[in-house]
Amino acid sequence: MRHVVQIDRLRQHKVEVEPPTLFRPAGVFVDGSPADKGKRRGQFVLRCDDGDEAFVMVKPSLFYDAPQLQVDGTTIQVVEPLPWYQYLVSSIPIVLTFGGLLGLAIAFLLIGANVRVFRSQLSQPQKYLIVTGLSVGVPVLYFLIFFGVAILADQG
Repeated sequence: MRHVVQIDRLRQHKVEVEPPTLFRPAGVFVDGSPADKGKRRGQFVLRCDDGDEAFVMVKPSLFYDAPQLQVDGTTIQVVEPLPWYQYLVSSIPIVLTFGGLLGLAIAFLLIGANVRVFRSQLSQPQKYLIVTGLSVGVPVLYFLIFFGVAILADQG
């Protein structure tokens, strides 16, 4: 999902930021086309309305949430932060850390997925239903499998 960003020096252009995914870094688009990449990682070069160049750095955020942009030293918040209680609800899968390294990896993927759900266009009840299902259902399934395999190994 792309987020439109207002940049003073690019008022005649539509600038959009696409949050990163697990396999793709964040992207910046100008009028629907990918922006030119800069010399540094996460940097983009945009042509301003006056013909000058603006250097844009994508500042990542926690759990693949919407990133911030730094344009010529000024930080632009792409979207408002989620309320604290949505981050709290999103973090419920942290209980999976008791399941070892695999549990930790699954927990971080689930937290990222939950934050994405809260950023989606769904209604509030749908968001909470999906996040609750992910946050409770996946850990329960994980522990059932984790302990089920351990019990079967003990019996065998």
